[in-house]
Amino acid sequence: MKGIKLKIDEKEYILGFANRESVKRAEALGLNLMDRKVITFADKLFYVSLLDKQPDMTEKDADEIIGKLAENGYDYSEVISTLRQLLEEVFTSTQIKDPKKKKTIKIENC
Repeated sequence: MKGIKLKIDEKEYILGFANRESVKRAEALGLNLMDRKVITFADKLFYVSLLDKQPDMTEKDADEIIGKLAENGYDYSEVISTLRQLLEEVFTSTQIKDPKKKKTIKIENC
């Protein structure tokens, strides 16, 4: 799993998404990439990214960590931007890496 490590008040947290199941769980918990509520989306993304390595984490715990980010030297918007990249990497990791093996998808009369 690719992820990021944050050290908050001498405790280390690992955030990220291990696989498609991680992302499906995030969606089941309310993560919506189309959410126009910026803070709601960011807070939810932060919370669900904690769950792979800290499965007992609650949203309240995540909110407390968010509240301590700046005093521990982290920029919240940079953390969220990086988590978004990690989330997208889970999706793109299922794509074919070798162009020679890639089959063309075309619409046909069937």
